[in-house]
Amino acid sequence: MTEICRAAITRFGRLAQVTKAIEELAELQRALARDIPPDAPEAAAVNVHEEIADVEIMLMQLRLLYDLLEINEWKERKLERLARMVGIDDPEGEVREWRG
Repeated sequence: MTEICRAAITRFGRLAQVTKAIEELAELQRALARDIPPDAPEAAAVNVHEEIADVEIMLMQLRLLYDLLEINEWKERKLERLARMVGIDDPEGEVREWRG
């Protein structure tokens, strides 16, 4: 998969792939918004699945374009924060209430 992503970046260029990532993220946002109503048709969920796949492919390319170590550090910080918010693995041993 990495080889395919590198080839896409080489062929289309950094700017085009960053722009494409923005487009795919917007499409996922729209698909999720259509899937929110309780009476949303099954096709709405299928579209969400497709758009998640598109976004994941673009995220693979973005990881190649940006500093992966920095991304992973930020991801770890964000997951630690989320863990504290939901009362899991709090470094102080306290369970905190999540206040959304």
